[in-house]
Amino acid sequence: MNALAFLIAAATLGSAHAVICKDKPDGVYEFGCLSYTKCVNNKPVIVECPLGQVFDMDQKICSSPLTVPPPCGNFKDCSKLANKKYPDIDNGCRSYFECYSGQFLGHTPCPKPLVFNEFLQACDYAYRVKRPCGLEDI
Repeated sequence: MNALAFLIAAATLGSAHAVICKDKPDGVYEFGCLSYTKCVNNKPVIVECPLGQVFDMDQKICSSPLTVPPPCGNFKDCSKLANKKYPDIDNGCRSYFECYSGQFLGHTPCPKPLVFNEFLQACDYAYRVKRPCGLEDI
């Protein structure tokens, strides 16, 4: 498995084990742009979007990125960017996208109420993040 395939596979799996479905009604409880976890009959089920599709947070299904609203449907040009994560400034940094070897690997939403901290390369509280994503002055 090449490095790009490994990174894509790692990004799609996420933290399905964090979802506890006991006594929850069926439905989606955790998501990223490339996969989601839903509860079915009190059990967590990881659903990976087919290649070329992303999760539509409004419809709760995988769909074409051309019909899905941002952040998941918003592709970025990574051809000249370094291998790292970047804030989605257009949505208040409530998500980030990742580039690797010039390839766009997709968007990942931050859990509410967090924003993306580019310095830490992780979601963080706004009071600990520099502007324009957070509240700290440079």
